[in-house]
Amino acid sequence: MALLEHHHHCSKHFHFKKIKVRIVKAISDSLKENPRYLTRSVQHKRRLKYRWNHPYAGYNSPNTAAGRMTLEQRYKADLITKDTQFWKEDGDVCLVVEAVEFRVHMDKMASAGGIYADMFGEGRFKGECTSARTPAAFVPDTTAMEFRFLLAILYETSVISTVLPNGKTWLYWEAVLILIPLVERQRLRSIREKILVGLEMLFPSKGVPATPASFKPIIGGMENERHRWGSFFRVFPIQAVNSFSQYGNSYAAFMPMAYYHVAQLSVEDIINGVEDGEDDQPVKLLEDFIPICIKGREAVRRSCSTVLFRWIFDIISTYGPEKASECCTGAKAKKGDKLKCFPFFKKLYTHYRESKFLDGRGNALEGLNEDAVGLFKYYMCDPCYQLVLKANEDGLKENWERLPGYFGLGTWEEVLEAQAGADRAWDS
Repeated sequence: MALLEHHHHCSKHFHFKKIKVRIVKAISDSLKENPRYLTRSVQHKRRLKYRWNHPYAGYNSPNTAAGRMTLEQRYKADLITKDTQFWKEDGDVCLVVEAVEFRVHMDKMASAGGIYADMFGEGRFKGECTSARTPAAFVPDTTAMEFRFLLAILYETSVISTVLPNGKTWLYWEAVLILIPLVERQRLRSIREKILVGLEMLFPSKGVPATPASFKPIIGGMENERHRWGSFFRVFPIQAVNSFSQYGNSYAAFMPMAYYHVAQLSVEDIINGVEDGEDDQPVKLLEDFIPICIKGREAVRRSCSTVLFRWIFDIISTYGPEKASECCTGAKAKKGDKLKCFPFFKKLYTHYRESKFLDGRGNALEGLNEDAVGLFKYYMCDPCYQLVLKANEDGLKENWERLPGYFGLGTWEEVLEAQAGADRAWDS
């Protein structure tokens, strides 16, 4: 009898644990489906963990008891707490977002534009801020996390992007991902303008980048350098395509470079997604964009030999046996090396072919690196060296012009006109 009771107790205990694990997994899966929550930031993950494990996390749902309560009832039930970061003692308006109360300034909120300009601009709001459990306004359809990011930008405790003293660009990618949906829902013009400036650093649209580093900014919010240069650069292109595509042409100008970054990924990453941590589900492209990215990836890779470095094949097939251009002045002896321009060029070309440098490269907007340029300058006469620099520049420009077409987006003119139309819609 004792044995049977013990067995029955253990079965009930095991069944309870199994149900608990399944419930947690369901919450986790639903969270991962939204790409705006997928970043490498440790702080972000902690905020998400708090949000979904908070006793009142579901208060905003009409299916919960908390969701059906009025603000007064929520206060009486002690379901609303003051925010520790954005509680300004001289604030003139109190706003409740989810289960958190913020005390801020009307002029700051109005500067964001959209619903806040409508509510607080030009003295339209006549309410009174108090801290006696009677807030001035409730902000619906917004998470406390989104609102904190918004306030951080408004109060300048954080920035979306900046240029560092050393000249390098810096982008807070997590802030961009979180604020884009909020900006679109609440029509926050001034915040959108800041986002567009930041996106231009990682997804340039105004001309071929001067150097490869010009569209590889330092990313703020990273856990460490390994993540910055590791899995993050496999994750953010997928996040970008998924996010930009949700809002019509609002971010059309940045789609070509978003696709270009995806084209740097392996086919496996494009199809199966990228793991974003030990316990996370893969970050996946939306299904409709997988064929576009696969096809564009192949076009970008072909363009390295057919467009970007076509000049190498042209020189090999046109010149020789000693001259590498019409203006070639001959040998440029260095340290006993008697190679003339064309023999050196042919030797380098052979090395490129053997190392498959010209085959299947995805970075079709980067051209010759500094080491390669140094070799040409060292061994070739000045006219041939200048020819190489000009050919490299022309190849980059041509590939830049072709970039949108590789992904079925037409020309840059069409892309930028679509962006201009979306911008005009914001003005109306």
